[in-house]
Amino acid sequence: MGDSLKSLLCVVALVCAAPAVAGRPAYAPLKPLPAVDPATIETPQIDFSPTPEIERDYSKFFFFHRAETHFDTALADLRECDQMARKMNNAAAQINVPYPYTGTMAGAAGGVIAALIIDATAGAAERRSMRRVSMGNCMTFKGYDAFGLPKSLWTKFNWEEGNVEPDEDERIAKLRMHAKLASGPRPVRGAL
Repeated sequence: MGDSLKSLLCVVALVCAAPAVAGRPAYAPLKPLPAVDPATIETPQIDFSPTPEIERDYSKFFFFHRAETHFDTALADLRECDQMARKMNNAAAQINVPYPYTGTMAGAAGGVIAALIIDATAGAAERRSMRRVSMGNCMTFKGYDAFGLPKSLWTKFNWEEGNVEPDEDERIAKLRMHAKLASGPRPVRGAL
């Protein structure tokens, strides 16, 4: 990861955390979901034979697990980390127009042009990378271990957030599948 991206992530983390430090939540509380029996959720396939190519991509394609964790706890943790990763991606995408152009047509046009240039140069790949780092840091902080997977298995219960986000129903369905793994038996391979 480049130094400029690390600096940006640090600044965004500070900006997102500032309201919480001031005694206000950093983001709105999550809305409760209807209760679901974990037995009704499809268990994603995670059995595979590691190869050097697959192992090289563990830092991109991974899932989380924590021993003795209930499904509802894992889902709440994943949702909270997902929300934080979304907020960080949105904050990083903001273009601040300098004074005296703030609120002017020139400022708006410049902001649009800057956003297009940034999106063309860094774009979706950078947002995916930021999401992976955010989710990894958040879930590790909560005590989860990460396990790598081949991309073909990972895409069954994850998404590559870039230019298009999944709709909320798809996001929740995939987070539930991830929570089932996070609270299930410890994986036998792919430990990071």
